[in-house]
Amino acid sequence: MSALIVSPLLLLSQVVKPNLLLMLDNSASMYDLAYIDESPEADYCFDTSYNDANSYEGYFEQSEYYRYKGTNGIFVPVATLPPSCTYRTDYVCLNITGTTVEDFIAKGNFLNWLSASKFDVQKKILTGGKYDTDKQLLIGESRGCVGRRFIKRIPAFQI
Repeated sequence: MSALIVSPLLLLSQVVKPNLLLMLDNSASMYDLAYIDESPEADYCFDTSYNDANSYEGYFEQSEYYRYKGTNGIFVPVATLPPSCTYRTDYVCLNITGTTVEDFIAKGNFLNWLSASKFDVQKKILTGGKYDTDKQLLIGESRGCVGRRFIKRIPAFQI
């Protein structure tokens, strides 16, 4: 056994059968949000913990910006945030008229924090994600906050 510890397996003269143990969690909790505020004083379904300095994995490219196309129900890449927004941070732009959101553009890192489930992150790592071949889209799988509604508030906004 000491030979295994000091020598890489490919340099050993004896044949060693490959052995891999892969354990996956497929419980219902994997559909819960991947990024939540876990501080003791936090409300489980109300989250304001986004920090642009942190990296959040998910289906969106972290450094890209995306515009929501409500008519199609999809996010499409855009070059940057527009210069003029009703509400703006370095990672989100909202244009609101009355009570209607006219335009929503956000950085991929923020969208991952907002929407990725634990299952989405696991699937992206192992297979690239759940893909709908007819629509040519990656499909997120989340049940929200333990099957209930959840609120994720942008920390810098006071709407």
